[in-house]
Amino acid sequence: MGVFFRNSNAMSPVITYVGEKESTLSYISTGGQIEIYLFFKGGPKEIIKAYQNFIGKPTLTPFWSLGWHASAYAYQTQTDVQENIDGYKTAGIPLEGIWLDIPYLDAYADFSVNATAFPDIKGLTDTCHANNQKVIPIIDAGISADDLSNKYILQAN
Repeated sequence: MGVFFRNSNAMSPVITYVGEKESTLSYISTGGQIEIYLFFKGGPKEIIKAYQNFIGKPTLTPFWSLGWHASAYAYQTQTDVQENIDGYKTAGIPLEGIWLDIPYLDAYADFSVNATAFPDIKGLTDTCHANNQKVIPIIDAGISADDLSNKYILQAN
């Protein structure tokens, strides 16, 4: 038998063994709406299969995300990023992705680019994509209150 407890609140199932062939199941929750699903049909493999079909199968991450990535707050300019990428190539180390941290942003404003430090970010991205590499800009939670309407705004392709 398979049992699936679903609840949005904190929960803890507790199994207490009473004897050799006897046990009790207690379920502790801090609240919420408890849903209990029971799977009876078949042996362990069939029950696990029924459970997986019920909750859904996991989605595989993109293959490139499993490779080697480089990230550093020290990338202050596009030249720093390109030198790092070139260093991996020279050393024969495969590089799947390069992460850009806060310095690529214009005055820390999300969805913007510091055009002085990163004058051709589209060219950098195009070159990386041509080499089967990804450029991943880090987006921080802060949204700038400054008026950046006349500045270059990062656009997704």
